Amino acid sequence: MTDTTTTSTPTPTARITREDVLAALGDTDPNRTNASAIRAILGRGGNTTIQKLLDEIRAERAAPAVALDTAAPPAAPTALVDAIWSAAWSHAQTLTFARLDRTAAERDQLAASLEVLTRDHEALLADVDELREALAKSEESLAEQIESEGVKLDAVGEHVQQLSAHLALAQAETAALKQQLEQAAELARRDAELKDAAHQRDREHLLDQVAELKALLYSSASASAPGSAQAPRKR
Repeated sequence: MTDTTTTSTPTPTARITREDVLAALGDTDPNRTNASAIRAILGRGGNTTIQKLLDEIRAERAAPAVALDTAAPPAAPTALVDAIWSAAWSHAQTLTFARLDRTAAERDQLAASLEVLTRDHEALLADVDELREALAKSEESLAEQIESEGVKLDAVGEHVQQLSAHLALAQAETAALKQQLEQAAELARRDAELKDAAHQRDREHLLDQVAELKALLYSSASASAPGSAQAPRKR
């Protein structure tokens, strides 16, 4: 079974205002009621807030009404107005003349400063002209030096090229000489190997001859020894 009961969300209580308290009072004298009675009529609000608003309403209604005077204002005292106007005019004149004096002094000071600045400006222009002339002379001198140094640099460049050519030739000759030395070393190595081989062959040949001589001597010694048998001759 499905529960269809809906719960209502409570709405927040609105704040009590002065208009709410006045509406609850109606024609009732605020001094003959209290905050609890007003709250019972409104059905909401706090006693403190209602009491505060009720006290304000009581104070306003207890204050006596001020009657406005509708009579025409009295005429202004002419002598007093003239005296004030005269004093104000004199003071204004004094301030104006003082301001004019200060302005004139400031103008004279500015004129003197302008004259000094004008002289300084003319002196600076003269210095600038001198600097321009000096700069032009320096540029001409520098151009001449650059041209002269350019000629020197050309000569140095040619000398460097010549040295480079000599260096390349020397390197080529060195490479050729190195190759010749390597070839000579190779030939010397081969000649030494050939000589060693020849010496080895001569040594071996001599050793063979010595061995043959030893064998011959041994045979001769054996044949001449007593009691040695002679080998039969072939027929």
